[in-house]
Amino acid sequence: MNLPFALKLIRQRSAFFMGFLRAKYGKKAFPLLSDLFITTRCNSRCRYCYVDKGIKSEDEMTTGQWIETIDSLIGLGCRMFNLMGGEPLLRQDFPEIMGHIVDRNILCDVNTNCYLVPEHLSTLVRASQIFTSLDGDEEAHDMNRGEGAFR
Repeated sequence: MNLPFALKLIRQRSAFFMGFLRAKYGKKAFPLLSDLFITTRCNSRCRYCYVDKGIKSEDEMTTGQWIETIDSLIGLGCRMFNLMGGEPLLRQDFPEIMGHIVDRNILCDVNTNCYLVPEHLSTLVRASQIFTSLDGDEEAHDMNRGEGAFR
């Protein structure tokens, strides 16, 4: 980890912790963390999943609407976002949405099934954390998510 990146991460986490203290001990409630479901589209077909059921991609919020929402939440005191879906990496504007968050020194986590990670490495290196799910060993995982999903 290079020093400028480490210092930026320390500053972001410190801001989050200070926000946590303000939220816990202050008199005014505010959204410290926000999970943003930026798409319902997914390139996996998990047998138990609820996303990608009836919402068309043209019904999703636009880039501008997400930027406006993010700015509003930051203005209210939000110091951490988790980009999720569906599969957030399917959005063409994913780099712009994530970049908008991290350019403001706000923590940004990404929840992904990892199929598209190689194509998005240059963006994902800026994430504070990347999350994925495993449903057990290879057999169990593939049974739930589709043949070959484990690898």
